[in-house]
Amino acid sequence: MKQGIGIFEGYVIAKTYVIQPAVMDWTPQEIVSDRIEKEQQRLQQAVDRVEYSLQQMHNLAAEVQARIFHTHIQLLRDPEWIGEVKLRIKNKQVSAITALFDVTEELVQYFNEMELRLLKERLSDLYDVRNQIYEALMGKEKEQIRLDEPVIIVAEDLTPSMTAGFDLNYVAGMITTGGQTTHTAIIARSLAIPAITGLDIALIPHGKLVILDSYQGLLINDPTAIEIQYYQDKLQQEAVNKKKLEVFIAQKTATADGHNVTLALNIASSDDTRMVQTVGADGIGLFRSEFLFMNRTHAPSEEEQYETFKKVIMQAKAPVIIRTLDVGGDKIIPYLHQRQEQNPFLGLRAIRLCLQPSFLSLFKEQLRAICRASAYGKVKILFPMITTLGEIKEAKALLQEVQAEIAQQSIPFDAQMEIGMMIEVPSIGWIMEECCNEVDFFSIGTNDLVQYMMAADRTNEKVQYLQNCFHPSVLRMIQSVINTAHAHGKKVGVCGEMAGEKAAALLLVGMGIDELSMSATQLLSIRKIVAEYSLKDLEVLSKRVVQLSTAEEISEQLKLFISDV
Repeated sequence: MKQGIGIFEGYVIAKTYVIQPAVMDWTPQEIVSDRIEKEQQRLQQAVDRVEYSLQQMHNLAAEVQARIFHTHIQLLRDPEWIGEVKLRIKNKQVSAITALFDVTEELVQYFNEMELRLLKERLSDLYDVRNQIYEALMGKEKEQIRLDEPVIIVAEDLTPSMTAGFDLNYVAGMITTGGQTTHTAIIARSLAIPAITGLDIALIPHGKLVILDSYQGLLINDPTAIEIQYYQDKLQQEAVNKKKLEVFIAQKTATADGHNVTLALNIASSDDTRMVQTVGADGIGLFRSEFLFMNRTHAPSEEEQYETFKKVIMQAKAPVIIRTLDVGGDKIIPYLHQRQEQNPFLGLRAIRLCLQPSFLSLFKEQLRAICRASAYGKVKILFPMITTLGEIKEAKALLQEVQAEIAQQSIPFDAQMEIGMMIEVPSIGWIMEECCNEVDFFSIGTNDLVQYMMAADRTNEKVQYLQNCFHPSVLRMIQSVINTAHAHGKKVGVCGEMAGEKAAALLLVGMGIDELSMSATQLLSIRKIVAEYSLKDLEVLSKRVVQLSTAEEISEQLKLFISDV
């Protein structure tokens, strides 16, 4: 039995299919000056072949894979990578393969030195494209993976070029060594495939029957007949439970005694908007606009952002909260030339970055795009990482300036668009009264709030034990925020991972939260469990647990409550 971290919940009983990392068989090679131009041409021909192949796969791929293929195409067109490889061929007089590997490794070393998990996990994109160029230079045909029965794919990380080669209908589960933002994790969540990350795959044999329990992050090798029967029963019950959840698609979210709660979705692209109708969400509680800026070589134009926001608003047919650009921390955009910082999570990120003089033009373009799109439906704007009253006032002033410009140009927009701010930095807890005079609503980002309250980097595995949303200090601050906001007639939502956890969601409802925003895969189960309890019981629960002294005591009380009532 091996312990990992569940990515998407589910049970699987199937054989493993282990995909070994590609072997790059090459040696450094110098060339004579007469061959420089030919090697550069050979490189360009290989790049062109790979781009053509990627474009074909992009056109045939499912939405989530198509976005990754688009990223790979952008990498091929990046002058700072392929352009540098061409220069290396000329300046060092080396073969195309030598230059390709040398330049790529230098980029990898640079990203590793930055010690940012998200960037390092995105290096799989770079390696995947590099390997495809290598194969094209070597004249190799890409090996196709043929699946003829349901299997559990085992790989360090499944690259999009790998997944394009096999039928995902036969992928029953996934196991990877990487983190929760690897392509394996992204594909697993988007396609609802049970998956586990954080396992050492070197000891997992190929073609062996195993049991994957991603609810608990378990991989069971050589299962006994008793274990197989136990999990077959679990699978049957899981299928029944999923079928039962379908009745909640058309229902509003309400407690057993009729108290309504808004359940919305967190999304990162316009493609995700279709899930609003699929699961019956009340709207989009968080559109992460920074994903429009990622995995590309230049910033999106105002027009591109406007068209994306407009598409989301019109497809959602429900309220949409758009969070302004939230980069920095573990989200670095190379073409924005963000300075390397010793403590990026404590540095120039989110609103702090957008309010810098050098970024104001880009920020105002985004504000214009949001305002223009607001003419097509109910839109709310959300400013992230607010730490001081001055920041929200400055952000509002810029918004008003943009709205005045748009009005002067006779461009339609919603002049009554609601303004909100994220509660992520503890300092806001002590100036809530003043903040209530500046905004229309609040959204609590529990992932960062816990990180900052506990002074623990959420990307650092050594302090993961401190990443606990049930710590009394976190819960008491959330309760204080809700109480103060409600006293001023303002609504409060939660858009962090806490919103999609069953016990946490019940606790938040008891504390008086107005909106919970989560992934589409979590929404129906949260709607179902909220309907099983009365608001009165949840209020009693919340008042009791926030008085407890430790996160362990609180977790235990929540388990007892859910099992007893």
